[in-house]
Amino acid sequence: ALARAAEICLRRGEFDRAAGYYRRALSTECGQVWWRLNLARALAATGRVAQAVDQLGICLRLRPGMAEARGLLCELRARASAGGE
Repeated sequence: ALARAAEICLRRGEFDRAAGYYRRALSTECGQVWWRLNLARALAATGRVAQAVDQLGICLRLRPGMAEARGLLCELRARASAGGE
């Protein structure tokens, strides 16, 4: 239920609320890489890039070949190096 609420908030652009729901959901099922990826998306959208990068690192440790996580990580790093963090 928490992950579903987080997904709805993410779609509505309510990124802070989505992040909160995803954190609570992950506290009960920490291995859910898709929830963690969406948490990273919500964090990045609110400017918490370092936290988003941390979450993406966890995603890639759990699932090394996860293209979506790798892509977002590259995007965030490029944005940071361009001064757009």
